[in-house]
Amino acid sequence: MFVNTNFLLDHFPSFSKNQAIIYAHSVHVNPVSTYPVVHCEPFGKYMKGKYADDYLPLLLLTGNGSMAIYDQEFNRRREELQRPPAESIESILNQIESDVLYVPMTSYFDTIILSRFQGDRKTPREFYPYNLYQRYGGIFFIKNSFEPNDNKAEIVLMRNKQRLKILEDIKKRLKIIS
Repeated sequence: MFVNTNFLLDHFPSFSKNQAIIYAHSVHVNPVSTYPVVHCEPFGKYMKGKYADDYLPLLLLTGNGSMAIYDQEFNRRREELQRPPAESIESILNQIESDVLYVPMTSYFDTIILSRFQGDRKTPREFYPYNLYQRYGGIFFIKNSFEPNDNKAEIVLMRNKQRLKILEDIKKRLKIIS
């Protein structure tokens, strides 16, 4: 991830005017760790190492709503997000009147607080303890998530399903040949 990003930023600076927005899962963009998933060095650690204070990872959170999840065959379904526990950052931000807001990180957040971690699979546990101040420069918060009305995601999923079938067919043919 870092190698690709570094290449693009180094070779195409005229497009970015030396600035870029990189949208990725929060576990990747933070410079601290990939907790609660398998441990490895996060993308954010490499970015922070190269760009120092010019690298600003931001956290995108939602308070309520649903999410799209996928199974091994790329079948998509909607799942409701768990209700944020009272001691979570999502619960605290839900109490603010605004539906969308940005909160800059200050030393006030230099403490352990629960926050949602959600990948593309439904897990029994969604909230984990983090020090958000050490990981992010700010929080974008959306009170309620919503499902987009376009079919672009469905087209991508259909193509992925077709590719999966082609790969299975290739594997079967290779077994016949060997």
